[in-house]
Amino acid sequence: MENTAVLREWFDRVDSEKTGSIAAAQLKHAFAVGNLDFSLSVVQQMIRMYDFDRNGTMSFEEFVELNKFLLKVQHAFSDLERGRGYLVPDNVYEVSFDMVLTVS
Repeated sequence: MENTAVLREWFDRVDSEKTGSIAAAQLKHAFAVGNLDFSLSVVQQMIRMYDFDRNGTMSFEEFVELNKFLLKVQHAFSDLERGRGYLVPDNVYEVSFDMVLTVS
């Protein structure tokens, strides 16, 4: 998991207007800079999943939770990159369980 200080630094750079939250377009741009090309609708869905206060933007705390989820997804698919050629059921279960908890 990424260091909270590193995440805070990244979040503060993305929050260019210093509002304490980031909008979907800002998050999409930040992902693109990191070679993660998500459509705006996918980024909006990510925000909806982790927008616990339902204000339409992502606070730092919400971003930390999104980051945890994305790292779990990355871990679930890392076995494919290591040449195993399949997903590990426990990893898929963990990611799926997190998604259910988030949506609930």
